[in-house]
Amino acid sequence: MGVEAFRLSARPALVVAVLVLTAASLGGCFSDDAPSESGEGGESPMLDFDGIEGLRVGKTTFDAANRGMSLVQDGERFDGCVVMTVQSLPGVRTIVVGDRVEIVELTGSARTVRGVGVGSTKADVGRAHDGRRLQERLNRFSFVEVAVAHSGEQDPLTLSYVLDERAGLVTRVRAGRASSLQAYDEGCA
Repeated sequence: MGVEAFRLSARPALVVAVLVLTAASLGGCFSDDAPSESGEGGESPMLDFDGIEGLRVGKTTFDAANRGMSLVQDGERFDGCVVMTVQSLPGVRTIVVGDRVEIVELTGSARTVRGVGVGSTKADVGRAHDGRRLQERLNRFSFVEVAVAHSGEQDPLTLSYVLDERAGLVTRVRAGRASSLQAYDEGCA
């Protein structure tokens, strides 16, 4: 048995999912508005504090590849840090340090599990996280950033919303550890 055949036989659920998605796209078996958290059925994946299904903060690029994520280096590598684009998810990129996912970032049409994304307002962020403490800061590139921590731990998983101050709209949503979000405000440079 070849390596690829072994990999497929070791993951029967993956084989079934691929077959179902193929049948759906070829035959129109499922409606396009079927709810999905991971992007099947035409919907974008949803970002949470620890990333997107298949692309989680703290996991490796190998883990992401095993979950079907196709990551491509987007620019130069600086001191072990690289920005990678997720080819299978337009508008999603990640910052990888060493081989670990540090930050997952939305710049396209994908949303958080609470429905906030690019184009949302600061008020939308507040409503989506009603009852949670929002921390606002001006990052080193003079962008207003509103952060919501997942827990009270020392370096919590955090959702960070970067806003265009003039328009008052979210331009990026980032998930990662609080320290990583501050260290990599604008990528690896």
